[in-house]
Amino acid sequence: MSVLSNELFVDVHRGVPEAPEMLRNSTGTHWSTSPAVAKVFAEQTVDPREESSKEPYGTILHARIPKESIETDSAKLEKADLFEPEKEVTAKRGSSILVTGYTSLSRARKRSRKYNPPRNMTA
Repeated sequence: MSVLSNELFVDVHRGVPEAPEMLRNSTGTHWSTSPAVAKVFAEQTVDPREESSKEPYGTILHARIPKESIETDSAKLEKADLFEPEKEVTAKRGSSILVTGYTSLSRARKRSRKYNPPRNMTA
């Protein structure tokens, strides 16, 4: 059994508007090394079943991006509108991302889940 070094990956987080059960194989290319930044993006969506309460409905994905999946092309990064406070890590489109779990922000169904083994998804 081989063990992969932590030096080969970057731990990242992404806030998405979907509930965990709506997530598919594609995760998107914009990630952050900060769970707090990801939470801000996830909180931008409210539960449509509870519109009057304005409760957050999003999900924070937790993942590990292999270093070879990180975008380094400066022309592509310039087009990506990167902001330093977001602590962004941009994945190459179509590259592999290992999703290790998620945190749901829905008041009705707030929960966290870890995937073991991680789910291989694409950016």
